[in-house]
Amino acid sequence: MSKRITFLGEVGGLNKIALLQNASALIFPSLWHEAFGLVMIEALACGTPVVAYDKGAAREILVENRTGFLATNISAISNTRSRK
Repeated sequence: MSKRITFLGEVGGLNKIALLQNASALIFPSLWHEAFGLVMIEALACGTPVVAYDKGAAREILVENRTGFLATNISAISNTRSRK
């Protein structure tokens, strides 16, 4: 695991808001055809872009290259840093 990644477990309330507001992005690698992505909405409400697979609600919630990035595979998610 990367030294830049720390697993915090479940985080809620003001701590979650602070984490999202200070994050560079939220990675949402769900392969399920999510009907509604509350996690993505929470990140966007904090001004944090979302990187997600182009499945389910992600394509309805995100505006490509504006509020986040839609990826077709794990390599595309890994390479979003170079797309900025």
